[in-house]
Amino acid sequence: MKKNNGFVIELDKECYPKEAVIATCCQFLANSYIFLEEKDDIRVTLTPKNGIAIKNLKEKFKEELLNNTLRYNISQRNKDIRDYIVRAALFGVQSRAGADDLLFSGFQDGSASDWKDDPLGIAIPWEEKQVKKKGRVAK
Repeated sequence: MKKNNGFVIELDKECYPKEAVIATCCQFLANSYIFLEEKDDIRVTLTPKNGIAIKNLKEKFKEELLNNTLRYNISQRNKDIRDYIVRAALFGVQSRAGADDLLFSGFQDGSASDWKDDPLGIAIPWEEKQVKKKGRVAK
């Protein structure tokens, strides 16, 4: 819908998360005036600054909205693994004993015990592997 020298886009909340819409709007603050309304749907009103072509602005806005929606959806799908990585990084490698329950408390499928099995010896530090191979004591 065209409005004065701008345009209005009405978006379904189920298709476009509010976070993605706001992120898209933030990208266009430098070259347009933006007004957001949220009721049953999300209504975005954009008015271009400095004589920018409305058609170009509208098409770019739609493209960025799809990009940000995809990023948001991927972010939500990867939330558990991202939380695990952050917890592991913040908790530190040095204090491993007793950390298992804290690190894997976010997993709902019971996969917390599966990581302890290490048939290939991947979790063994390099120095310990060298001691076993050469029979020497690591310094």
